[in-house]
Amino acid sequence: MRGIFAQPTFQVLEKGIEGSTKRQGVLTNNIANVDTPGFKRSDVTFKGELHKALNKKGLPGEVTHHNHRPIGRQTLSAVHPQKQRDYSTSMREDGNNVDIELETAAMAKNGIYHSTLTQQLNNKFGMLRTVINEGRR
Repeated sequence: MRGIFAQPTFQVLEKGIEGSTKRQGVLTNNIANVDTPGFKRSDVTFKGELHKALNKKGLPGEVTHHNHRPIGRQTLSAVHPQKQRDYSTSMREDGNNVDIELETAAMAKNGIYHSTLTQQLNNKFGMLRTVINEGRR
């Protein structure tokens, strides 16, 4: 059963859902701190790293010790969403750089992305369920 969930499709969906979940939390925090003086917004980057890991040529090299250097193509297990604080802008005199309209739009877009990934995962499980049920006949 473990081999079924090790398929690249499941791994990509898992990483996408992990990243969008973390991003939703960060966006929520940004919105909650819209009136906090000196607060700097954060965002989560993961789509670019996921894309690079999927499109890099070569065989994946698994790092088995913290002193090992990564070789070859990065495995999907090594891709993790990263939270980054934005110090480059300031929307107000008090140093806060949260733009509520941009944050709400980003949150809506991220919600649609998360929903789409969840639907795709449900479709994959539906196909597995069909194969299992039809295999009994």
